[in-house]
Amino acid sequence: MARNKFPQRTVEKILDVSFRLFSEKGYEKTTIQDIVVELGMSKGAIYHHFKSKEEILDALSLRSFQRRLDITPDPAQMADINGLERIRRTLKSEFSDPEKAEIDKMRCAIFQIPLAAAEILRNNVHDNAPQMAKLIEEANADGSASVQDPQMCAELLFTLINLWTSPFINNNGKEMFLRRAKTTAQILDGLGLPIFDKEMMALIEQYYEKIETVL
Repeated sequence: MARNKFPQRTVEKILDVSFRLFSEKGYEKTTIQDIVVELGMSKGAIYHHFKSKEEILDALSLRSFQRRLDITPDPAQMADINGLERIRRTLKSEFSDPEKAEIDKMRCAIFQIPLAAAEILRNNVHDNAPQMAKLIEEANADGSASVQDPQMCAELLFTLINLWTSPFINNNGKEMFLRRAKTTAQILDGLGLPIFDKEMMALIEQYYEKIETVL
């Protein structure tokens, strides 16, 4: 069997096609076979990289987050931005990015399965929290934040956003969603990470409006 000399390119093709099919047909109605046909690959070639549709969706979410992280300015290269502002911009892009909203809509049905929801949370803590912890450390270093334990603060941030505040898991309407978001802001303020400003809260409210059709 010939070895794939460009495995990452193959992964990107699988993710691109999967995202398009999930968006057009819906996540639940798209099968692995649909992806196979669209790509013109063997089913084994896809399973070599992803064991299931859920893994593909997880990878899409991680790629989306990494892209948003990559486009936020590096404080070392910009005199007018500190570490705290970089975190704000990263999270603001989270709530304003239409791709993230689309991916979250795809995940709606998965969030109703307890073990699947727990796995999504675990992936966020494992994959995204360490990167956020580094940003918090940068904010501590320049004095714009005063967090005692950046890693634990980052894990708590993603737990609050992706579990307790998430309308997919804990949906009691828009008003309750916004109350939880405000309480999350107060908790983070107390930990020395005051990232939720008025613009952030406005974007959070707009995000809810984008995804409420599937709730």
